[in-house]
Amino acid sequence: MPEGVVIGTGSGYYRVQAEGGEQYLCRLPGRVRRQRQSVVIGDRVVFQATSENSGTISQRRLRVSYLPRPEVANADQVVCVTAGEGPVFDHLFLDRLLAVVSLAGLLPLICCNKIDIADRRLVDSSLDLYRQLGYRCLVSSAVTGEGLAELTACMTGKISVLAGQSGVGKTSLLNALAPGRKRAIGELSKIGRGRHTTTASCLLAVGSGWVVDTPGFSRLDLAGYNWPDLAGCFSEIQAAAAGCRFSTCSHSHEPQCAVRNAVGSRIAPARLASFLAIRVEWEKNRQKRGKS
Repeated sequence: MPEGVVIGTGSGYYRVQAEGGEQYLCRLPGRVRRQRQSVVIGDRVVFQATSENSGTISQRRLRVSYLPRPEVANADQVVCVTAGEGPVFDHLFLDRLLAVVSLAGLLPLICCNKIDIADRRLVDSSLDLYRQLGYRCLVSSAVTGEGLAELTACMTGKISVLAGQSGVGKTSLLNALAPGRKRAIGELSKIGRGRHTTTASCLLAVGSGWVVDTPGFSRLDLAGYNWPDLAGCFSEIQAAAAGCRFSTCSHSHEPQCAVRNAVGSRIAPARLASFLAIRVEWEKNRQKRGKS
């Protein structure tokens, strides 16, 4: 039987693109659902064609990766979109996002959008911080087209997810990267003709890669993570912490704290601020779980 990738979902239907490029509108039979084989965007599936452009999914292949929010299977990287202006570069949100992406086992790519209206010196300063930590960074403008070719090249052969706060320009980037986006969404939204029509999510072709067009990542819940795992996402702080006087140092107030002593040289003030804010949030979540 043929195989393909789920590129769209809506109202109980799944649009599957076969390896030859043909697309089929498929249903998921109850037998597969009873086997708890849920199917989401990005899943590779085996299906049986029942007509020229429709079919039935019979099996879901094993996943390489899975993101619960937004639900995406087999993604390779998350493009962490921030903005140099309107809203301003938000280090805390970006650091939270980088932690979630890293713990999901995906590659992060930082993209600072709206570079056409931003102060480039401030943007360069912010991005240099992350470049020194080993993150891939680039700038873009959906208005002037700057950086779009480089971003497309980074998506080549990959399934990418765009993530970021409201207002950073994700929609504008998608419209620039995939001009057929609105048409594709419109086609998918017409799949369900009954009373209940869901908002469609889909994979859009960008060059020889795919980008996920779906909401998500607007709120990042860290409650389900262990603190050592979250702390490990701040490699420069973990390295400096080996020199602290106390092994349980929180790096907020203790004497002879090697982390605070390294701020301004090996550690950026914004990164330590993010680290401490995330720890406070994690502690509050732990206390809530203990009371429940």
